[in-house]
Amino acid sequence: MASRLADPVNRTDATREVASALGMDTLIVFIRDEEVGAMLAAPGFPQTLPDGKAWQSFLNQCVALGAYSGDLPLVSRDKLTRAFGYSCDENTVAVLLGSEPPNGNVDLLRSLLPLLGAVFRGEQKSVAALVQTRLAREAAARAAAVTGTLNHTRGELEKSLQAEKAQQESLEQARDSAETANRAKSEFLATMSHELRTPLNAIGGHVQLLAMGIHGPITEQQRQSLVRIERNQVHLLGLINDVLNLSRIEAGRVDYDMQDVELAGALSDLSPMIEPQLQAKSLSFEVLGVDKLPAVCADRDKLQQILLNLLSNSVKFTAPGGSVTVEAEVASSGTGVVYVRVIDTGQGIPQEKMTSIFDPFIQVDSTHSRAEQGTGLGLAISRDLALGMGGDLRARSEVGVGSTFTLSLKGAKKAG
Repeated sequence: MASRLADPVNRTDATREVASALGMDTLIVFIRDEEVGAMLAAPGFPQTLPDGKAWQSFLNQCVALGAYSGDLPLVSRDKLTRAFGYSCDENTVAVLLGSEPPNGNVDLLRSLLPLLGAVFRGEQKSVAALVQTRLAREAAARAAAVTGTLNHTRGELEKSLQAEKAQQESLEQARDSAETANRAKSEFLATMSHELRTPLNAIGGHVQLLAMGIHGPITEQQRQSLVRIERNQVHLLGLINDVLNLSRIEAGRVDYDMQDVELAGALSDLSPMIEPQLQAKSLSFEVLGVDKLPAVCADRDKLQQILLNLLSNSVKFTAPGGSVTVEAEVASSGTGVVYVRVIDTGQGIPQEKMTSIFDPFIQVDSTHSRAEQGTGLGLAISRDLALGMGGDLRARSEVGVGSTFTLSLKGAKKAG
């Protein structure tokens, strides 16, 4: 009997035979699990029993008394079965379940308990070792998978960092090249502009001498030709001055003499320069509230250069009979900013052009057949000068209605 109970293959049949020989329905052997600190069903016996607390109490009584009987749930909590427990030591308990007490030789069963307990504990340790081995293998497999994933991720990150570093180096090289090219362009423009201004000034001087008759009398037809030469000389000199100014601004070689400037005085000085253009196109010109115009903190010459550019553009792109208006106001936000607006009833600027009108060499009409001449530098220079004085230059426009250019500058220091 002992050998059959010790054999896991025959244990179920042997258990049934032993229980039957003793007139009982079921036999369950329990052994103590040192790790858990409680009595557990040995391998090959039912592992899940209802009301584990009642079973543990019963088993403890068996160990304490050597033999004990009571009612225990075998199938469900509600259905109790008569149980008879026997132990030979504190490590092994045999429980027989049936309606009547055992009618066979229970002592033989009790004498076999130490041997059966040793066998079952060996099986239990073996099973535990197998479970631990399986868990260790699974953990090792998971660790290997995680390690592989981490190594792959690290490799990808290293590649990404290397690519980003290469891209950064490429961008830095491109930026350095662009800065070098930009400096070279600015230096070239400054040099060429200077070299061209000298002969153009000489041409202008000689034209004036000829017109004054210093070299002898001239005919009316010759005088008209000299007027055309002078007009084109002045126009070309203005274009070269624009290029020179832009190159100086981009090279950071512009100094600003910031001081309080009265707007009324600055606009008054510009009147003689724009009145001929206004009269030629029969345009009305008005400065609103001229007696109440605020003062601003600016470089006077550069402020006048901006205003002259804005007024010249308004006159240039406004049809005969239109109007040009200048107004100024102090911001209501309390920041002390002064807004100077130049408003015209000109042809207006298409919306798709609004984002680029302050870029160098950009013109609203860039075709060779355009009616108005220019390099497209006036607005770019004006905005850069405004920014250099701590202000800004913005625009809004509607085709067929006109344009409004708003110059914002800090108010005069004495006014603050």
